[in-house]
Amino acid sequence: MTHYRFLVESKPLPGREADYHAWYDGRHLQDLLQLPGAWQAQRFTVVGAPDGDDPTFFMIVDYETDDLPALLAEIQTRSSSGAMPSSDALDRASVKVTILEARPPVA
Repeated sequence: MTHYRFLVESKPLPGREADYHAWYDGRHLQDLLQLPGAWQAQRFTVVGAPDGDDPTFFMIVDYETDDLPALLAEIQTRSSSGAMPSSDALDRASVKVTILEARPPVA
């Protein structure tokens, strides 16, 4: 199995931070942890950002899978079917996803 780490950056819409956090903490993290191969998820607040912009938040989710395309397809299926709903408090233009693949340990 290959270890993947998803880094997701996002922001709430102006004035919707409480709704954004309620959705993320109360629903979205649990939805992500129900995906095949998920084993941990954690959220972070960016502190000390050089641009001084509105707060940005990161989520890190770890998965183990031998079929990354199938995992990505399952995320898309659940998102589009409503089984893993988004929030209207999420600023969709702010979302950036980076997927990292673990490198083998150096012997």
